[in-house]
Amino acid sequence: MSTLLLSHPACLNHLTPAGHPERPDRLRAIEQGSGVYFVRAHELLEDLRRAQAEHRLERRLRIYLAPKLLIIDEFGVWPYDRMAATAFFTLVSARYERGSIILTSNLPFGQWSSAFADDQTLTAAMLDRLLHHAHIVQIAGESYRLKDKRKAGQVKVKA
Repeated sequence: MSTLLLSHPACLNHLTPAGHPERPDRLRAIEQGSGVYFVRAHELLEDLRRAQAEHRLERRLRIYLAPKLLIIDEFGVWPYDRMAATAFFTLVSARYERGSIILTSNLPFGQWSSAFADDQTLTAAMLDRLLHHAHIVQIAGESYRLKDKRKAGQVKVKA
């Protein structure tokens, strides 16, 4: 199961009727001149962790705070250390009620602390901010990549 989390979609209400969450939001945002930034979670967290270690996190955060919509893909694929987790929390807190986040993950919310150095408190505070105004879309079913491979006979059918 995959999760598509649209945090604070009210910032995108002008993009679709009644702010309905759908994939073209990012395309409409670009077409209408709104800033959109796409980043894979691992790249984002490593960038923030490095910036924090080099005492330049506040300056680096400006890049991720500027766009109206921040898209973070593949969250939870890798575990992150406490410094990365703290830096990501700082970003989420700074964007809270100021900008939208679309976040994709295969990790259930109950397991997010495993991605953040098992820090339950930090994870709870982060989820509180992310989920407050969020639309959550649970996507069940087979990966479209595996489905295409299966159809082509390149992957065995599950027994």
